[in-house]
Amino acid sequence: MKKLFKDIFWIIIIGTFVIMATYYLLKIFDKEFKTAIYIEISIAIIIACFRIFYKKIVNVFHKIFYRGYEYKKEYNDKEIRLSFAYLIRIRINGKYLLIKSKRDKYQPVGGVYHIDDKVKINNKFGFYRDSHPGDANDIRGNILGRNIKKFIKWFNKNTEREITPDREFREELIVSGLLPSEIFNELNFFYFDTFYKGINHDNFYNTLQLLRFDIFDFIPTKEQELYLANLNFKNKKIKANLYLATNDEIKRLGVSEANDKQIFGTQTPFILEGFRNE
Repeated sequence: MKKLFKDIFWIIIIGTFVIMATYYLLKIFDKEFKTAIYIEISIAIIIACFRIFYKKIVNVFHKIFYRGYEYKKEYNDKEIRLSFAYLIRIRINGKYLLIKSKRDKYQPVGGVYHIDDKVKINNKFGFYRDSHPGDANDIRGNILGRNIKKFIKWFNKNTEREITPDREFREELIVSGLLPSEIFNELNFFYFDTFYKGINHDNFYNTLQLLRFDIFDFIPTKEQELYLANLNFKNKKIKANLYLATNDEIKRLGVSEANDKQIFGTQTPFILEGFRNE
């Protein structure tokens, strides 16, 4: 509803501008006033559409132009470790629900996408699963740099792979017993954005690595929203595994005057609106 009022406000502003500009142009194009009107109406429609559908337009351009194609040819013959994952943004009263990882850091619920047929993908792109822990079908493995473009193009088609974040949500929050299955039996998500963390050397794996994160918003039902709003952080299990973080805490990765240690995973800021890993 808030977004609707915001859009209406901008339409009024744009409409006022159009009327004023048209009146001015009528003075200039005295005999060709129709041309001025047509031009101004066209501009107004374009501006209004861009304002209303801004996020969708940005996402379309993001998908077209920001696919990892900018990576340099110097990586063509080098093995690059890929890790393509999704992060779920769960908002509760203006804060973000995070879960403790195996590395003892809080991060968004989420995980690595699964491939339907790893042998088929290996034959197509030479991608093979590495030896690190995880599911055998995880998109977490190695590929020659020359094949990254083709791999990303295939990935963006949303075929032959997992495309929704349901599995990790269920495994991390419901199967683990942190949230009740009877209330969270229906799960709804909305795709928000995609981020690439460009090729760089990863000290943990001691290899060149390319990370991709797809961000999804969890859209709760009214019952789910009420349950999350009243989540009992005095409960030992919830207190030990979940953390409700503010925007500022996430930006600082949990570091503060009272705490000089990083307590959030480095991927956590990706869920913040306006964040870019420049």
